[in-house]
Parts: sequence; C-alpha cells; structure tokens
Amino acid sequence: MSRLGRVNSMRRLRKMLIVTSALALAQVSQAAAPSCWRMGSGQYFASLEFCVSSVQASRGAANFGPKNLLASPGSRRAWCSAVGVEPVGTWIKIGIEKGAAFRRLLVSNGYGATPDIHSRHGRIKDLKVEIDAVLKTTVTLADRAGLQTIDLGTAGEFASLRLEVLSYYPGTSAANVCLDYLTPDFEDLELPIPSQR
Repeated sequence: MSRLGRVNSMRRLRKMLIVTSALALAQVSQAAAPSCWRMGSGQYFASLEFCVSSVQASRGAANFGPKNLLASPGSRRAWCSAVGVEPVGTWIKIGIEKGAAFRRLLVSNGYGATPDIHSRHGRIKDLKVEIDAVLKTTVTLADRAGLQTIDLGTAGEFASLRLEVLSYYPGTSAANVCLDYLTPDFEDLELPIPSQR
C-alpha cells in the first residue's frame, strides 16, 4: 500500500472512531437523563407518576425504564440506573394524585430475573426517603430478591415521595443499581391500624 493509501486509511479509521465515540456518548447522555412514566387512575389513586434520575440504555427488546417499577416482582423486567453513572445520589420520585392513605412501600431489590442477573447488577443498600418534602427517614434494604417493605413511620395521603440512594451492594459486572418493583402499599391500610399509645 502506498503512503497516500495508508494516510487515507488512517483518516477513514479516525472518522469511524469519532463517529462511534459520539454515538456512544449520545447513548450514555440519553440514558443518564431523567425519565418519567405516568399511570392513569386505579382503585386507590387518580394517577401515579414514577420519575428516575437515569435509565440503563436499552438492549435489544429489553428496556429498563421507570414503567418497570410496577412490573410483577420476579418478572424479567426492572428499572436500572444508567451504567457508568455513580449509583450514590441516584433518585426515584413517586407522584401520587388523589391517592388513598398508606404507611409503607413495597419494594423488590435488584433485577431478579434470575439469580445470575440479580448478582450482576448492583442493589440498593441504604435509601433516604423524603415524604411530601417534609418527613425524612433512612432505611436499609436487604441484599436479596423478593418483596420487602419500607415502613414510612406514619400513615397519610401523601402526594410525593423521593428516594435517594445513599449506598449500594455492588454487582459483579454492572456499575448500576436496579429495582424490579416499587409501589405504595395502599392495601395495607384496609386492615385495622394498631392503636399508637
């Protein structure tokens, strides 16, 4: 190959690298942006809105958006934060329009599709929970798949919740955190509340 041919090959290679890098950066930037999903009326609310600080980029048919927070626990779907974005500080906001009273949240920690997938992705350890921008508490989640409860310490018809990751259990290969279920437990208060003395 002549010197001119090598120079042209190097220029083409450099252009391909620049385009590939730009596409990868655009994908990370898009995934690192906040994302929201709104659910219309249900038995206990006029609407629910889930917003997250970031979303892992889709892989084929698999997506990891906030809609997956209401997937059935143990399903093959989950919300996962963006890979390459520090999980500490990642947040989830739940907006509740005309909701019934509740005192706890139901959560399934990690991406529980299979034990292998569960261990590959990070799981949330410590969470700061802010209720209606006033009440605040910190909770620790167990490092296991399956339903857990987050006790809010009080019952009420709350309009908003903000959960922020303070620490996490690292995954074996993905530098992010996942949840495959998160919802207010509206049905819990249909049972009698023990008197608080």
